[in-house]
Amino acid sequence: MPGPTVIVRIHSGRYGAVVATGLIVNGGIYRHEFVAQAVINGLMQVQLDSPA
Repeated sequence: MPGPTVIVRIHSGRYGAVVATGLIVNGGIYRHEFVAQAVINGLMQVQLDSPA
C-alpha cells in the first residue's frame, strides 16, 4: 500500500502515468494464482477509481 506522500504526489497532476510492476514466483502450489488474481483485481480497481 503506498504511503500518504506517494498518494499526494500522484494526485498533484505532475505525472501523466503511473506504472506498477510485480513478480509472482510459481513455487509449485496453487497459492500464486490467487495472489496474482488479487493483484490484478487491485490494479484494475485503482485504475477505475482514479480520475481520468
